Amino acid sequence: MKQPSIVIVSDSRTVAHMLMSHIGGVDRDAISITGSKTELNYLLRVYRPRFMFIENCFEGRVTNALVHRLMERDPDLLISVFTIQEYAAYEVAKFMYWGAASFLSIRDDPEAIAAGMRKILKGESCYPDGAAEAVEHAENRAQLNTRSLTMREGEVLQLAADNKSNGEIAKVLGISVRTVRNHRDNILRKCEGHSLMDMVKFGLREGILQYDELVGEDRHSFKEGGVRRAGVC
Repeated sequence: MKQPSIVIVSDSRTVAHMLMSHIGGVDRDAISITGSKTELNYLLRVYRPRFMFIENCFEGRVTNALVHRLMERDPDLLISVFTIQEYAAYEVAKFMYWGAASFLSIRDDPEAIAAGMRKILKGESCYPDGAAEAVEHAENRAQLNTRSLTMREGEVLQLAADNKSNGEIAKVLGISVRTVRNHRDNILRKCEGHSLMDMVKFGLREGILQYDELVGEDRHSFKEGGVRRAGVC
């Protein structure tokens, strides 16, 4: 097998081949497609690809956590998140915050996808125009944040803000309930708070959460409390 310079990560081979069809001017033998974390870990142990395209819902996990871990493993790897689903600006910003270089929608017309792929393979960032402001905010927060959460704490905060119980969070992340409690305690210490409301306010200020992500009573509570859409409370 020729050493791959491009890796496409997706649960669906059909989707992966769809994306592959938009990669022009590259030897197909230099492109590897993988559909599981086991395959991905093996590939990264044996080779050192330059580019990676990973589907936003890969294995149904919180993909931004995987993006962050991959970046820690190889800071030179250029990771682009892609999706075939509808998306919101805050979702794009979230991936960029955790280290993705680009965000690509393959729902767009073929010419737009091809143009995006060309930019990415030149080492340039690429993301939807409508997400530019959210991405800039996320990048600024990533650079300036002095009380930043660890990747796992960020995951716990995102799931807690989605009204998940400690047990549900533990199941999603594959950790114990006790570990979830420890992460929540660490978040409260860093935000100098005492409740989930304090944690969510901190997440909004730091760009880890966006108002658009809040659901149900949480959104109404913050709306009544005067939280602005930009995430400053």
